[in-house]
This record gives sequence, structure tokens and C-alpha cells, in this order.
Amino acid sequence: MKKILYVVHRYYPYPGGSEYYVKNMAEETLKRGHKVWVYSDAHKGDQNGIKLTSDISILNEKFDLIVVHGDCTTQNKVLENIEKIPSPVLYMLIKPGMNYHILRGIKHAKYVSYSTKIDKEFIEQIGTTNNVIYVPHGIPETSVGRSGFKEKYGISGKMILSCGGFWQHKGHIELADIFEQSGTNSTLVITGYWNNHHFRPKDRKNIKTFLFEDYEVVLDAISEADLYVMNSYEEGFGLVLLESMLNDIPWASRRVGGADQLKEYGYVYDTVDELQQILTAYNTEKVKQAKQFIIKNHLISNTVDNILKVIE
Repeated sequence: MKKILYVVHRYYPYPGGSEYYVKNMAEETLKRGHKVWVYSDAHKGDQNGIKLTSDISILNEKFDLIVVHGDCTTQNKVLENIEKIPSPVLYMLIKPGMNYHILRGIKHAKYVSYSTKIDKEFIEQIGTTNNVIYVPHGIPETSVGRSGFKEKYGISGKMILSCGGFWQHKGHIELADIFEQSGTNSTLVITGYWNNHHFRPKDRKNIKTFLFEDYEVVLDAISEADLYVMNSYEEGFGLVLLESMLNDIPWASRRVGGADQLKEYGYVYDTVDELQQILTAYNTEKVKQAKQFIIKNHLISNTVDNILKVIE
């Protein structure tokens, strides 16, 4: 039995990709019989057997491994004190960037992990001498939606879907405008868990937006979509692409995060013209083998397998 500490800025039941990804890693680790803590500045107490704390003094305790997910408020506290921490640290590079905390993680953690080719190339560019390992992004095998979303929310005909917080980098307003100009005979549904009206498109004919914080509802929407679109300008990976594939849904994405390495199973675009063409001409051919690819390579069990290898 090992003692593991995960570090993230905000934890489930708060919504968001980081929140759920770390939750899934922590719970998969717990399921394997290890003791699991999460250090986070924003949480709602212990969850599903995982012990939560906002007390920075936990870093003085001895763990078999501390796993730091990317860089943000809480993670940066760990990275600022990394040389003083008595436990081995695995720094998970989530999105490359030349900022102080990312560079500290890459240079001073005992282990550094990557999930995409872009991550790996960035780590090699920095020139770390630490142990660099591959840790694939993964989702639970249970990430499958239930039927009834379209009926409940009054969506008829084909549905093109995009999800995520209503943030500028998600590109939702641009997506709505492109969709409207394409003349596609379907409904565009955009869901967000953070209601920033500056970046939430206005509802109009055949465009509907919803504020959802319930992850299960988002999965339900994904499972009934005819096409999922990730129009983000930046992503750490894009777990929604994995969720779409597990639900047998075609997807289209800008060339960000993990999209380029998954392009065999989806559509990757660089221009507005390319996206408009996809919106009117997508098909299901690319998703035929997608589910088996996810089950073999991108389940949360794959993620935790590679994390725990460093201490087993």
C-alpha cells in the first residue's frame, strides 16, 4: 500500500476538466488499495473516500509520491517549495508554457510526465535531466451518456455540440457565428459550467446555450450529438474528444491539445473554411474503431498504471 498525494487548484464536485480528471485519477488510485489525499485550495471536504485538505503543511508529510497536475494557484505553491518537499514529486505537464512555475516543475521534479507529442517536445526543449515518462490522459470506462437529452431540452433533428466553461479561449462565440453562416440544417448546442456572459453566445434560431454543472448531463448531451466540436484556441488535452469517441460520436477540433494525435478518429481543422466544410460534410466513418482505441489506450486505468509504475 502506497501513500499518494494529488495536487490541483480545484476539486470535484466543482465542475471542470482538471477537477474531474484529478478526481478520476485519485479514485482509481484508491480503488487499487492505496491511501489517497488531495491538496487543493478549493474543495468541499472529503469525497468518495478521498481525503481533501487546503493545509499547505501536508507537504511536510512523507508520501510515496506527490502528483502535481499542471500549474495554477495550489500547484504553484508546491512548485515554489519543491526543493524543500521530502517526498518525490511527479510533475504532470498539462499545457506547455514558458512560465516560472512550469519551468520549475520540469527542472526540479523527480519525475516529469507528458501526454502529447507537443508536451514531449517542449520538455526536450527545456533539457531536463529528470525521469521523463508518458502518462496518457484517460477517462473512466463508465463515461457513457444516457438517452433522453434531446427530448428533454427540445432539440429536434441533428445536433452539433460544444461544451466547456464560457471562457474566451473556448471559441464558442466564433463557433456560433461560423455555424450560422454555414447554413447547416441542424441545431448547435453549446453548454458551459461558468456563466460568463461576455463569452456566452446569444441564443438564436437553431442555436441554444445551456448552463450545466452536472457532468452526467454533459455526457448525456455528448452521447446524442451528431458531431462534437472543440473550437478552443488552447487545451491541455481535450478530454471531451475521448468522451465523444467512447460514445461513438464524430468530433472536429482545432489543432490543439491531443487532437492532432487523435486525428485518425476525428476531423482536425486550421481555418474557418475547413470547419464550415466539416459542419456540412462530416460522417461516422472515422469513429468505427474509436471506442476500442480508447478502451485500449485512454482509460483512467491507463493513466494511473503509468503514474504508479514509478513507485512500484
